[in-house]
Amino acid sequence: MNEQIQTRRRLRSLVAPVVATFLFAGVAAASAPTFDSLHVGTTEQGGVSFLNGTIVNANGPVTIGDDLRVDGRLSRLPGESNKPVIVADDFTVEGDVQANNLYTKTEVDALIAAIETGESVDLSSYYTKTESDAAYYSRAALDTSLAAKADDTDLANYVSKASPSWTARTGYSILTAPSFTPAQSIGPVLDLSSFNANVLGTILAGQSGETILYSAPVDVPHGATITGLSAYIGDLSATVDEDTVLTFTSTSVSEGTGTIGTISTEGLGSTGSSIELTAPTLDADYTTVDLSDRVYLANVTFSGASQTLFWARVAYSYTEPY
Repeated sequence: MNEQIQTRRRLRSLVAPVVATFLFAGVAAASAPTFDSLHVGTTEQGGVSFLNGTIVNANGPVTIGDDLRVDGRLSRLPGESNKPVIVADDFTVEGDVQANNLYTKTEVDALIAAIETGESVDLSSYYTKTESDAAYYSRAALDTSLAAKADDTDLANYVSKASPSWTARTGYSILTAPSFTPAQSIGPVLDLSSFNANVLGTILAGQSGETILYSAPVDVPHGATITGLSAYIGDLSATVDEDTVLTFTSTSVSEGTGTIGTISTEGLGSTGSSIELTAPTLDADYTTVDLSDRVYLANVTFSGASQTLFWARVAYSYTEPY
């Protein structure tokens, strides 16, 4: 009798879960069950939910109301390169970021600093920095503009800030009549009225019966090299043989005065015309401009009133951006 009672009890304990299973299966076949909320696991122990499918919110995005820890990879449509993970908001990373297609801003800034100080840098694997507030530089974006940037094959076209090298250029310093002043006294007192009367507009002219020295400072940049001297000189008389002598000098307090070059009409006779002349030779000892110790002057003398000076010109070469 006891065995029959126990058997009936066992059957009753099995019927309830079997019936529930069939009922639940019927509901599931008709539609997915709806729960207002679902609690899996306990507060202390937690729990594990096994989902083989997709979580969908029919009324908008799925909201996760707490910190989310992902122990595996985070991806969107794996294998689809044109379907990346999209972060539609600010993105803050508290740890390191490792990516094969990014250079960190620190790496690129260090490279640019090395280039600016003139260090020898192999740029075959790097790219020139562009203005950006971003923390990283995209390799793809920099690859696109690489053709317009400096690499290790054309750095000769760029200037090192620490030790710049410039292509040699030619400059000129022009002296006209107003540049000159008389360098000696006429009688006991310096006769400026006599001088002024002979500055004929832009023409410096000699005086009858007087051999007067006129002088003008030559404006040439420090470090340049004087390469040529020329002047345009007029002879107003075809019968009176008078001469103009133009001398360019370099004067040092410690070493005295040296002549850079001389232009003269001596031996040309009375032409009654104007002519451009150049200094036949230059003294190389004085052609390098040193303004820390020397001054440079153009000195002209006329032996009579038929001689005039239109302009004098000093040519020089330089390799700095004066």
